[in-house]
This record gives sequence, structure tokens and C-alpha cells, in this order.
Amino acid sequence: LNTPFSRSENFTSDTFFEQSKDIIDTDFYMLQTQIDPVVCQHLITALGQYDLVFIVDLFYSTVRFALHSDLAVTGKNVHVIHPNGCMESMRAAGLDKNSLIFFVYDGTSRTLDITPAIASCKKYGCHISIMTCQEHFPHDDLCDDIIVTGKASSAVSSIMIHDLVFQYLSTLYREKFM
Repeated sequence: LNTPFSRSENFTSDTFFEQSKDIIDTDFYMLQTQIDPVVCQHLITALGQYDLVFIVDLFYSTVRFALHSDLAVTGKNVHVIHPNGCMESMRAAGLDKNSLIFFVYDGTSRTLDITPAIASCKKYGCHISIMTCQEHFPHDDLCDDIIVTGKASSAVSSIMIHDLVFQYLSTLYREKFM
């Protein structure tokens, strides 16, 4: 999610845990100062309004599945889609104007299909939300909600930030709709 990494990982067995903790602590503090709770609440309200939800993401974490489960328990039809060929997958699953798409975009070639998909989804009239480490990206003006996480300093903190944001959204959703 949050790449490229701004710090190199030159760990030794003696420094691994201490350096990892310092990197993660710094990145969590950065996330806390960057994430906009108003934008997150807007996304949660939108999730309550749409019955068809697409989550377009590379990771398959158990935390992400917690949000998926929360949505499903409240009657949402949730599809988890890989970024590669995401438009074809969403169309096959019934993408229409009554859909909310939650993209996770890291700005790398792994999520390249997301930016053109934003424009295509907007033509359908979908609600478009995105979690990204970048403040600006192609078609950002077409997004209804942009959750900016900031760039992580390591692969480990990138995954942890990703999971923490999903857990935060899940908590907000449960508080509002369950």
C-alpha cells in the first residue's frame, strides 16, 4: 500500500527489533497526523447507503476481511477484486450506478489498472473511495473520498498501516450500523 519505502532496511540480528519498532512507531505517528477522520466518516456513511460494494485491493489480510464481514452482516453484497483487470471483474459482478468502489492504490505498477478504472466507474455514476499513500494521482478529482495514509518506511509498516486503516474503518462502521 505505502511504497516506495523511504528508509532502507539494513537490519542485523542485533538491531532488527529495535529498528523495526522505531520505523513502525514513526509511520504510525505519521498516519495519525495524516488520516482525516471526517473523510473516513463520509466513507462510512456512503457504505451504509450502497448495497453493492467492491473492494479493489492487493492484500488479503484478516483485518480487511473483518470490514468485509461487517458489511456482509448488514446485508451488503461485497466483492473483493484484484487490481489487475478490475473493471472486467466488477462488470461481471454487476457494477452499476448503485455501487460503491473502495480502491486501495499504492502508485506502483501493481495497481496500475486502478487509475483508469476510476474514470470508468465515474461514468457509471458509482461512488468512488480510495485509500492511498499519495495525495495526488490521475483522476483524483473524480473520487468522492480520498483517505491519504502517507508513505511507509518499510514493508512491515506498510502492511501494518494498511491493516490499521481497515480496522479503523471497520470500527467506525460497527459503531454506526451494527
